Amino acid sequence: MIILSKINTSIFLNIILLFCFLSACKNERTENQKKSHPKLTQDYQLDFLKDVLIDTSIFNLKHYQNPFISQRDFKSDETRLQLNEERNFPENIPLGKFIAIHLEENDTLHINSQLDSMNRLDMRKLKSFGIKYIEWEDLKKYHFIEDSLIVENLVSKDSIKNLTASIKKDKEIWITKPVFNKQLNKAYIELGNKWYFRHGILYEKVNNKWIFKKIIFSRRT
Repeated sequence: MIILSKINTSIFLNIILLFCFLSACKNERTENQKKSHPKLTQDYQLDFLKDVLIDTSIFNLKHYQNPFISQRDFKSDETRLQLNEERNFPENIPLGKFIAIHLEENDTLHINSQLDSMNRLDMRKLKSFGIKYIEWEDLKKYHFIEDSLIVENLVSKDSIKNLTASIKKDKEIWITKPVFNKQLNKAYIELGNKWYFRHGILYEKVNNKWIFKKIIFSRRT
C-alpha cells in the first residue's frame, strides 16, 4: 500500500508539473503574439508613409520625383465606384465600404473609425525622415469677414514666396493618412495633385516590407 501510495503521489506530481509546463508555454506564446502583432498607432502610420514616400517614382509620376507633400483629409460623405458583381454594373458605394472590400476586411467599423476626421494624423514628423512635408495651417490662416475671404500669413511674405517658387520647381502632391485592415498587413492611401489627378493605392506588407500592389482607383480632379 505504501509503494502504491508513493506511485500515485509521483503520478500526481508529474501531472501538476506537466500542467504548469503547458500553462507556461501557452502564456509565453500569448506574450510573443502580443509582441509580434503591431498596434495601430501614429508611429506605425508614419513609418508606413516614410517607406512609401521615400521613392515616389513607384507611382509613375514622371514630373514628381521629389515633390513637396501635404495632407488631405477624407470626407465623411465620399463615395467610390465599385463593380456590383451581381448586376455587372458599377455603382457608387460609401468610401469605408469601398476600402474594406479592397483590404478584404469584414469589419467596416474598423475602417470607418480610421476615416473619422477626429483621428487626424499629425504628419509634421515626416520632416524628420527627410520628406518635404508642408502643413499649410502653419503657414496661412483663412478668415471670412462677411462675404470676403481674408488670408493671414503666419510666416513672412518672403518665406511664402520662396516656398511657392520651390513648389513650382519640385511640384506638390497631397496624400491621405493610410487606412489599414485589422491585421495591419494591408493599407490603402490616396494621393493626388490639386488640379490634375487622384489615385487610390493598395499596399501589402510582405516579409516586413511594404509592397506596392496596384492602383484601384484613379480619376482626374
